[in-house]
Amino acid sequence: ISVSSPVVQSPVQPTIAAVKTQSTQTPIWLNLVAGLGWVLALLFAYMLWHSRRPKAAAVSTDSAEETLRPLMTAMKASTNQNDAPATRQLLLRWATLHYERPVRTLDQLKALCTPDLAEKISAMEASIYSVSEDPWSSGASMYKAVRDEPVLGASEQDDFRSLYPTA
Repeated sequence: ISVSSPVVQSPVQPTIAAVKTQSTQTPIWLNLVAGLGWVLALLFAYMLWHSRRPKAAAVSTDSAEETLRPLMTAMKASTNQNDAPATRQLLLRWATLHYERPVRTLDQLKALCTPDLAEKISAMEASIYSVSEDPWSSGASMYKAVRDEPVLGASEQDDFRSLYPTA
């Protein structure tokens, strides 16, 4: 037995006499379309980001008065029925309009209001979240405390010169 290595012929490379070199530059209109696409994507991203930012509660006094009246009417009805969960929601909406800043929790409201109203809110909160089945029965006093709550800027003077009296 004789073993010999096979003879492999290398493939013949075709000779390319005239190879045309293509330009690697892209057409200018394609660059403009791609650039416009990026600008539109950035504009869309900015608009999406801007729409999701929380907006400051800018409430004018005229519109606040117009929306406080129906809110107070609804609160009077819920406190007359001693409906603590409904009163809680109405209190938070009222506080946002009354204090002209976003109020999301009852603790924030208690920090802003008078001690009398804070005490009534604590009693209502204890009734809502307590384990016992005792109903909340101080709705009328809650409504009176809310109605008697002073306006935020009423006690402060707009003229700050009174803070620094001159002789």
